[in-house]
Amino acid sequence: GEEISTLDEAQFFIDEYNRVLDAIVEHDLDANISIKPTAFGLLIDEERAYQNIEKLLKKAAQNDIFVRLDMEDNRVTQSTIDIVISMHKKGLKNVGTVLQSRLLRTGDDIDFICKQLGSAADFRICKGVYLEPEEIALTGYQEIVSALNSHILQMLDAGAYVGIASHDLPIIE
Repeated sequence: GEEISTLDEAQFFIDEYNRVLDAIVEHDLDANISIKPTAFGLLIDEERAYQNIEKLLKKAAQNDIFVRLDMEDNRVTQSTIDIVISMHKKGLKNVGTVLQSRLLRTGDDIDFICKQLGSAADFRICKGVYLEPEEIALTGYQEIVSALNSHILQMLDAGAYVGIASHDLPIIE
């Protein structure tokens, strides 16, 4: 999604996600979806992206499908969190977000989201695939793993739903 440059390209992704929702409903699958907010135009026209995401969330909600906003690079961290909070305020509670433990701000983001959403806070936490500058992110393996484990406990202690995403066997264990 980060590489799209027009709203026409965003429309392609919107159409694809709508087809996925239709297929989930048609085949009566117990499934949810994850979307990249930039694929909906977030870096091109934030207002349009909000509208596009809201439409998808409404369609998903009608079919009891949860939507997770993938966390992309630091340019859209705050916007992604803002979308989740905004949609919850509109009554669309079938949305949560991914957070990356490597970002220095993540602990504060967890606190903020939990304060705003209470028991409706819903996360997937990962180490983070985006190589961010050391001014805003952890860079060493062990410090990222330690942060991830700390963030998992922070989320659980807050009563949030926590999905843990990792291919790293020491973390899984």
